[in-house]
Amino acid sequence: MQRRLTLALTLLTLPCLATPLTPADAVKFGPKAGTVLQRVWTISNKASLDDMQVSVGGSPQPMPGDMEMSQTMDSEIHVTDTLVEMRAGAPKVLKRTFDKLSGTGSVSMSMPQVGDQSTDMSAESKLEGKTVKFTWNEESGEYDAAFDEGEGDSELLEKLVEDMDLRELLPTGEVSAGSTWTPSPNALRGLIAPGGGLALIPKAAEGGMGGMGMGGMDRAGDLGGMLNEEFEGKVQAEYLGLREVEGAKYGEIKLTFEISTTADLTDEVAGMAEEMPEGMGSMEVDHLDIEFSWNGEATILWNIEAGHVAGAEAHGEQSMRIDSGMKMSMGSQTMELETSMEMSGKVDTKLKVTRE
Repeated sequence: MQRRLTLALTLLTLPCLATPLTPADAVKFGPKAGTVLQRVWTISNKASLDDMQVSVGGSPQPMPGDMEMSQTMDSEIHVTDTLVEMRAGAPKVLKRTFDKLSGTGSVSMSMPQVGDQSTDMSAESKLEGKTVKFTWNEESGEYDAAFDEGEGDSELLEKLVEDMDLRELLPTGEVSAGSTWTPSPNALRGLIAPGGGLALIPKAAEGGMGGMGMGGMDRAGDLGGMLNEEFEGKVQAEYLGLREVEGAKYGEIKLTFEISTTADLTDEVAGMAEEMPEGMGSMEVDHLDIEFSWNGEATILWNIEAGHVAGAEAHGEQSMRIDSGMKMSMGSQTMELETSMEMSGKVDTKLKVTRE
């Protein structure tokens, strides 16, 4: 009798022993159709000059050893997303209203010959106030973007990205505390350039150093406009389990990353040559190439019950190389100018999501 009881208890215990001690969580995208999400992104970009080389007409020019340059740009992205229709694991139709797209910052330079100079910067986008409809195209496997009402500049739609839920960073199945996976380096674009290229164009204050006169440093704050090429590097993700925030429980994902990319912005800044102030002559942009890297850590909080991201933040060290070339003409004189700058600093991003 005792042996039978022992055997029965053992058989009952085996399923329990085979079950993981840590419960599995479904960290996946799945809000209900009709869900309205308000997203607020803040991006802080700070960098200072490490090295600069300049040549005029192919001849290297001596640079003062105590020259200093720095730039800052703090951007805000406020959008309201309406998930009109859903498909498996993603929206089928999404309407995004760009409630606020703005940036403020500065570019500063210090040299013994000219003293200290500082130019305040602002950034605006023609997308602000517009609503864009993203519709999944089954045939192309991509989203078609169009203005929801009225007309707009179609070029503003070319670099937009529908996913602001960081779906590419999620695990492919259920996870428990300690589970790890390796997202694609391209998935980090959603953290550093949310929504893709939002046409946030930096502009110097009147009377300040302008455009290419900064050697392209004004473009260094517009990460969303720059980072549209493939990323290289590595990303490691780990699920830390449930975390309680203000009484609510969210799944927490930790990321470590080392990524890099390159960008050719020649065509995008060529228009600066057409906007030279009167009396400054003319300028022809030959090239503007950027190499960018970002290494750091990030945290994502996922609303498991509602099936969407609840918040995120990322902190990382950046390095950037900017190579530019231009031809400047004034009267009968023409000068070919080449610059190469190496910069380093920090890029920090933060996301907060609320439901209407």
